[in-house]
Amino acid sequence: MRHASSAEAEVEKLVEISLPEGVIEAGEVVDRAALTKLLVDLWKQAGFKTRKVVVAAGSLHVFARELTVPLMSMQRIRESLPFMMEGILPVEPNQLFLDFYPAEDTHDETGPAIRGLAVAAERASVDSLVDCLMAARLRPIAVDFVPFALLRVHKIPKDKNQLQALIDIGAGATNVVITKGGIPLFVRVIPVGGLDVDHALMIDLKLSEAEAHSLKTKVKFDSKNKDEVEALTSIERVIGDFVAGIKNTLDYFEQSHDESGRKVGQLILSGGGAKLTGLADALAKVVDLPVIIDGDVHQIKTSSKLGASDEKIRRFALAIGLAIGGSH
Repeated sequence: MRHASSAEAEVEKLVEISLPEGVIEAGEVVDRAALTKLLVDLWKQAGFKTRKVVVAAGSLHVFARELTVPLMSMQRIRESLPFMMEGILPVEPNQLFLDFYPAEDTHDETGPAIRGLAVAAERASVDSLVDCLMAARLRPIAVDFVPFALLRVHKIPKDKNQLQALIDIGAGATNVVITKGGIPLFVRVIPVGGLDVDHALMIDLKLSEAEAHSLKTKVKFDSKNKDEVEALTSIERVIGDFVAGIKNTLDYFEQSHDESGRKVGQLILSGGGAKLTGLADALAKVVDLPVIIDGDVHQIKTSSKLGASDEKIRRFALAIGLAIGGSH
């Protein structure tokens, strides 16, 4: 990733390496030695000129909570976070990395205040990944929050009078970010992702992982093929879990902000699971809102030497968002 004098970043290389089963599970490092070797191999294969790395904090051991604090400097807010978050999260503050993302100015009973998101990541989870990076002779320069990185590369309308929800469906989890004019106001991570569809097909139809993934991508609602008709039953069950989780999240947000009249006006689906057969239609019907599918990566340009397809660039959306954040 290279930053020119313009606001857009330029992607120069996209390199990926296979991650064997048992190295990382549910976002947690399981085999440190294996991950360290993979990182060394990746850097050799890619020929990156830098060893600076941004760490993604996005497992189920990362939390984001809305928080309103008195108007003060960011340094004082960060120093106060351990006391403010006491008893709010299921983990003690001394076991967390804490940060605050300011979203908007407001007022409370004490006077001028700042409303934003307090983000917390379990130290043990982050430290295990950082240790592997250091062992591979890489230099972590920042820990970034996955929903924020995704928000950087997706096209969010800048209309400050309407709230949008970016719903990014990854392999193991779905990130829901409610934004106003592109500023994140609310974040939830739903523990359902594209792999849940694969696993349902593997169990219900006795398929291999590769067979399940292939069938998932080609099945159509109007298919007469027996295997595809059976697959639709499994897919629709998982879609029900997706839709329920997303609707519950939107309902909670709107109910907890009822006094300010905040209503989400549009959903933007992205990520590998965004085009899952029937998902967008089912979601639009249940939440009664416009649903747009937009998995493209925006806010960047690509090197003429890159030669990557749009599909490959979409797969790297999170990595590109992390790189952009680490470049500023």
